Amino acid sequence: MEQKCYETFFTREFVNKIVKKEAGSIILHNEGKLPLSQSKVGGVGYFPKNKPYPIGTSGEPLHLLAQLNFEELPAIPDFPTKGILAFYIDLHDDLYGMDLEDMQNQAGYQIYYIEDLTLPAFTREELETLTKAEYSFVKGEYAIECSIASIPLLQDNYEFQIQYGEDYYTFFEKLFGDQVDDRLDDLYDCVTQDMGEGLIGGYPMFTQDDPRLYREQLQQDVLLFQLDSVFGEEVEVMWGDAGIANFFIHPTDLKNRRFDKAWFNWDCS
Repeated sequence: MEQKCYETFFTREFVNKIVKKEAGSIILHNEGKLPLSQSKVGGVGYFPKNKPYPIGTSGEPLHLLAQLNFEELPAIPDFPTKGILAFYIDLHDDLYGMDLEDMQNQAGYQIYYIEDLTLPAFTREELETLTKAEYSFVKGEYAIECSIASIPLLQDNYEFQIQYGEDYYTFFEKLFGDQVDDRLDDLYDCVTQDMGEGLIGGYPMFTQDDPRLYREQLQQDVLLFQLDSVFGEEVEVMWGDAGIANFFIHPTDLKNRRFDKAWFNWDCS
């Protein structure tokens, strides 16, 4: 088996103890306007007319951040195998709808799970007219390519502290000594190789602190979806100053498809 980049940092004994989790690793492609029901980031998506279109706390219509059509994606442990999971945020709000006081408050964003894709839905023209905005940090409508990856628990997050019994920096300072900062920069580059430009499931990354560290009521929640900043010639997604966004959910709610219980966080450097 080919050695992973991150494995070169550790002894074989340590590598064998690293916890891993299967997830969907995504890469974005600029293929122009896509079918309404296709997995994508940005643009407009499939939204049935049997429910009111969501309005944010700004009073303006929410915008599609991403939608996952599970029939197009490889099977991901604990996730649906059919239907669409869609994430809507508020481009008219400085925090895109995130509520720092109550992370579970969805008043400024919405998450929908739509099982029946045969329902009458808004057309592209209707949605583009309804959701017209002067600015978006997602600069296009990008197709999602998804593959299964085994994500190691080597990120600075709540799961790491539970697994290893101390915070990320302290743990690796004991391991790497005076070289800890340089080694962690290199380790970050290695770990992110398999994480693509986003994740469906797996272990989250942050540019600041994991909000679960300070909110006991959220500490059982796991990563639902993650979207990183991407800046390339064909794809541009920019969370503030090169940040990252995560959606979390309790495992029981994931199993029961209660995606209305999920919550949203993003941060940047």
